[in-house]
Amino acid sequence: MGKIREGWKASASHTHKGGVWARLKIVAIAYVDYGGLALVVEGSPGHSAVFSKAPPTVMDTRPATDQEMAEWLVPRMHILSRLIEHDLQRVHDVEESKAAQLSRQSFADEAFRIRVPICDEVLRRALHRHRGGQMRTRTSRRGPRCPAFSARR
Repeated sequence: MGKIREGWKASASHTHKGGVWARLKIVAIAYVDYGGLALVVEGSPGHSAVFSKAPPTVMDTRPATDQEMAEWLVPRMHILSRLIEHDLQRVHDVEESKAAQLSRQSFADEAFRIRVPICDEVLRRALHRHRGGQMRTRTSRRGPRCPAFSARR
């Protein structure tokens, strides 16, 4: 999962940089004649499904942020891959950031696109089980029983 995690972490980092997220929104709705891709119409259900929520931040010490990013990425991956590729071709940065390069490579990799939904499900289940295990542990450490209840047994 390390390579997959680095890919979505790079995507989160790249889309958070400067005005990239706003630029991707514009490219998605702009007509082809104006340099866009015309993938969705502004205000449509497709537009709100992709752009209603900005990408979450991935933190190294919090697995829940990885799961949030994977969950966010799964329904948007097909559009984001086209948008990021188009954006990086149009923006003539002399030094393309390392996150942008890794993001582009990740979306181009078919294995990445196949494994992200799998990683999302595994992380979701693992975090659910971990949280459930913590809750059971807390409830089992209530302390001594009530003396009246203990005397009846």
